[in-house]
Amino acid sequence: MSCQQIKTVRLSGDTDNPALLHYQKAPLFRMKSTIILGVVYASKRGWELLPRFDYKILIFVVRNSQKSCPATMVAAYFISVVNRNFIKASMPWTEELAIYSMTYLALLGTEVGLRDGTQVAVTAVTEKLSGIVKKIVSVIEQIVLEVFSIAMFAAGTSLVLKQMETGQSTPVLKIPMAALYFSLVLTFGLVIIVQGVVLVEKILDLRNKEEEVTS
Repeated sequence: MSCQQIKTVRLSGDTDNPALLHYQKAPLFRMKSTIILGVVYASKRGWELLPRFDYKILIFVVRNSQKSCPATMVAAYFISVVNRNFIKASMPWTEELAIYSMTYLALLGTEVGLRDGTQVAVTAVTEKLSGIVKKIVSVIEQIVLEVFSIAMFAAGTSLVLKQMETGQSTPVLKIPMAALYFSLVLTFGLVIIVQGVVLVEKILDLRNKEEEVTS
């Protein structure tokens, strides 16, 4: 039943129609999310669309942040050094700006390291495994990473909400502390998205491997 038909039934006063009753009870956001999830999971190219969408997010957020954070940090420290040796004026904001830029840079670098596989890791055990066992261990490793990321995302969200309630700000620049703690939400939110796609790909790869073995 289309939205135009539901609108027509509503105007005509037919309130016994089950489709209309379901439409009235279901929130709009739930209907949209159901449609999106249905398209993604039903389509054969669903898992190809997710990495592409995620890649666009990373280009817009992570790469631009990686360019702006180091530039801001270096500029702030350069101004601080020049001021300390030559101008000798009061510029406490340079240290604060540099520290906050470095915080975002370090956390976003964590996501990039996980995505590119450049993070420090202990692979002495996994390198000795092979076949399905290695794939199972890799899936378990990915699940542990997802659980940790979700926990950190929830903790970061709690900190952001608490800072928004208190209205606390930085001492010099008067930037809301919620903006600083939002770095946790941003970083681990991206980790959940990216590593979630990786987890699904590993599970599908493991399933295909099991089908090949059984056949």
